[in-house]
Amino acid sequence: MYITRGENRGGIKVGNIYENSYFVLLLVLFILLIIVGIIYM
Repeated sequence: MYITRGENRGGIKVGNIYENSYFVLLLVLFILLIIVGIIYM
């Protein structure tokens, strides 16, 4: 992982979230999965 400006809390970089776009992508997919699961229940 790249060292960015900003705080590093629990491995999640708070400063530049765009450099951690892979984590953001997984988070968005997880949220969509929950929404779809609730709709189709």
